[in-house]
Amino acid sequence: MARVRKPNDPIALQVRMTEALRRKLASAAEENARSLNSEILWRLGQTFDAEWGHLTLEMEEREKREQDFLDRWSQDPKKVKVLAELIAKHLPKEK
Repeated sequence: MARVRKPNDPIALQVRMTEALRRKLASAAEENARSLNSEILWRLGQTFDAEWGHLTLEMEEREKREQDFLDRWSQDPKKVKVLAELIAKHLPKEK
């Protein structure tokens, strides 16, 4: 049975754009202390109502928490080793 997504569940989405536009967005993201993903969401959110702005802030906060978690993990050599072992375990075997 397929899982029903909630309105604020994050999803992965592939988007095609020119390199020039990506650079402009990346520059704006840096100026606004956002990730590229957060900058794109914020800009899209500006075209919708206030409810969308709330959802965008939730996504940005979640993204920052996840990045903080990864940053903390990457500072601990023991945790990095455990993570590397988990990744290696789940990578497809080379033939």
